[in-house]
Amino acid sequence: MIKKVSLTALVIAAIFGFSSCATFNAAKEPAKKCLEAWKAGDYETAYSYFADEAKANYSLEEFTEYAEANPVKKYSLNNVSISAEGKGTIKGSVTLKSGEKLGCKFEVVEISEGVWKIWILHAFSRDILMEE
Repeated sequence: MIKKVSLTALVIAAIFGFSSCATFNAAKEPAKKCLEAWKAGDYETAYSYFADEAKANYSLEEFTEYAEANPVKKYSLNNVSISAEGKGTIKGSVTLKSGEKLGCKFEVVEISEGVWKIWILHAFSRDILMEE
């Protein structure tokens, strides 16, 4: 009886763990894909990971201008937090092609089940790097 209860608890814990991991990965995905496209110089694809509301406030031209002025060499996304309301924050760092290392912070929103988009990209900053 005890073994059955322990096994059941273990299975439930494993399912919860896998589902939490999947949620964190899904929330992180638009930031990761945006930075990959940015790194490759494909700014239109990078911009496509932004939510429509964000695009209404920040044009592709403005994004491209910022991206060209801050070319990404490499990045690391290492801090993911998600709220029950379908919002999340992704923090990490970017190294620009100039060699400068800065913090990056993305606020993401779940627009439908398991589909996340970037709501806000905070400008690359040393201050964000200090927050970690």
